[in-house]
Amino acid sequence: MVGARVKHRWRKNVQAGVVGLSLLLAGACGTALAQTPQDFRVTVHNSTDAPLEYFYFSACGINKWGQDRLRKREVIHPGGKRIFDMRDGGADCCRDMRTTLATGASRQKLGVDICREREWIVR
Repeated sequence: MVGARVKHRWRKNVQAGVVGLSLLLAGACGTALAQTPQDFRVTVHNSTDAPLEYFYFSACGINKWGQDRLRKREVIHPGGKRIFDMRDGGADCCRDMRTTLATGASRQKLGVDICREREWIVR
C-alpha cells in the first residue's frame, strides 16, 4: 500500500513537472517571437513605360524626402523591380514613398503600412 502511494505521488510530481516545463518553454518561445525584428523590405515594381530614375521614402508626415535611394546611375526599367530596406531606426511601419520617372513625372504613395503592404506597383 505504501509503495502504491509513493508511486502515485511520483507520477503526480512528474506530470506537474512536465506541465510546468511546457509552460516555461511556451513562454520563452512567445517572448522570442515577440522580439523578432520587423521586416521593413518593400518591393517597388515599375509598371510604367519609362524608367524610374529616383526613389525616396521617409517616415510618414516628415515632409522631407532626403536622399535618392537608388544607387548612382541606377534606374528601375519598365517591367523591372527593386527591393528596398526601409528601416529608419524606429519601430514605426508607416512610410511615404515617391518616385520620379525619366519623363519628369512623379508618383507618390503616402501613409503606407510597410509591415503589411510589401509591394508598390508604380503605374
